[in-house]
Amino acid sequence: MFFLEEVNKMKAKEILKNVPKVRKPKHYGSFGLQLGKDLYDKLNKHCKENKIMKSKLIRFLIENYLNELEKESQ
Repeated sequence: MFFLEEVNKMKAKEILKNVPKVRKPKHYGSFGLQLGKDLYDKLNKHCKENKIMKSKLIRFLIENYLNELEKESQ
């Protein structure tokens, strides 16, 4: 639950400001993610309203989380 607590601390506008809108990088890995209907619907609605790709938002959140963990361990 640490991850969710950290994500909740982030301001939505700050997250949106940092999520890339358009970019087509090479694929270095991809995986399926089971969110469940309610979470998927929330994610889908949010991304449509803010015109961002779901994958970009998820990638940003994971990258930010891992960077924060790295900073804490140093």
